[in-house]
Amino acid sequence: MKTPLLALCLLCANLATAQQFIDWTNPSFEGTPTHGVAPEGWEDCGFPGETQPDLHGGEIKQFGVQQNPIDGDTFLGMVVRDNDTWERIGQRLTLPLESGQYHRFSVYISRAEMYTSASRKTQSIVNYTTPCQLRVWGGNAYCDQAELLFESGPVKNSEWNLIDVEFIPSRAYQYLLLEAYYVEPIFERYNGNILLDGLSPIEVLGSQPGESPVHIRSLNIAVDRYMDYNRHQKIPLEKAELRNYYFSRYLLKDLNDYGFLLCLHNFKAADFEKMVEILYNIDALEEAVWLERGYELIQLSNKQNLTDAQVEELKLLSKQFHNEHQLEYWIGEYGKLHGATIMEQAKIQENAVD
Repeated sequence: MKTPLLALCLLCANLATAQQFIDWTNPSFEGTPTHGVAPEGWEDCGFPGETQPDLHGGEIKQFGVQQNPIDGDTFLGMVVRDNDTWERIGQRLTLPLESGQYHRFSVYISRAEMYTSASRKTQSIVNYTTPCQLRVWGGNAYCDQAELLFESGPVKNSEWNLIDVEFIPSRAYQYLLLEAYYVEPIFERYNGNILLDGLSPIEVLGSQPGESPVHIRSLNIAVDRYMDYNRHQKIPLEKAELRNYYFSRYLLKDLNDYGFLLCLHNFKAADFEKMVEILYNIDALEEAVWLERGYELIQLSNKQNLTDAQVEELKLLSKQFHNEHQLEYWIGEYGKLHGATIMEQAKIQENAVD
């Protein structure tokens, strides 16, 4: 009887150790763009009689806010006001924070250069653009502010910036609250705004800060964001890890959307050679061999009729690739192995663009 119980205890201990991320509900603040409504999965924690935060996105630019979402279709806008009120939202986490342990998550943050609305204090239309900051609280219930965990400092950038939120809670809080707040010291209350998008899962990293394993979702957002700049600015993609990761994802999407044979038909020789090289770089060796042989047969078919055996081989290759390829796995493994490097390369190149 002792052996199974011991094994069960060891298994539970291993599972507890393996827990690395705490997920949010609706981390990219998705919903219908509108003013004064907290996004689904979030609780409004603002002041009585005051409006709730706003969801921005789409063609209608509410309050003059011009930013586009960086993750998904909508993003969150919160303001501080000159009448000593400010906006905040909270939610119950899927798992509690761990007392005394180092936690980290990332969020895209920005400030709108135009955010016009009425001031209750002055009874006039004003621009809510004085820099304010993001604060994060841990609590024991919705909207509870038991412990201040993080302050961002003034948010002045009008472009999306990815920041790390790092903290060590003194208790195992199950609730977190995000709020816009004035930059201290506060000599006079003012009108300002912050914009938020793309929360990453919360990483639990132990009692001391360590190397943070990059979460794949955060990595994909950062890489896709850089590539939007890259296409606009026409900057050569020279960093190997960033190039391998982006184009292997690009290839996987094309294969899923169009299928094995159509993709091979449409590839130019030079582009195909680069794609195969990238597959070898991410250790997708079998997939690279299948694509090489398929492409060879497609090119041969452009010059002459394939034999019945070759036609059958091409059909089998297509079926085999569709049923057995593990590109998603190999891309994920490459992202885990090189995630920190890729994030840094995207950040460095993006700064160069700016």
